Amino acid sequence: MPCNSLLFLTSRTVILGSIFLSRLLLFLSLVLASRAFLPLIAPSPDNGVKSASLLDVSFCPPL
Repeated sequence: MPCNSLLFLTSRTVILGSIFLSRLLLFLSLVLASRAFLPLIAPSPDNGVKSASLLDVSFCPPL
């Protein structure tokens, strides 16, 4: 195998690997961000315990 084609295969593998790793990291960061912000947007009922969220913030002072 000539050295030129080996260099081409190596550079192509590195480029494809870096694209794959960057997309994998982007996907993982999106998953972690959605898991972190999902309780703030749509709170799940936790056995009757009311959790603070962005949807039920009251602007009235307590009486």
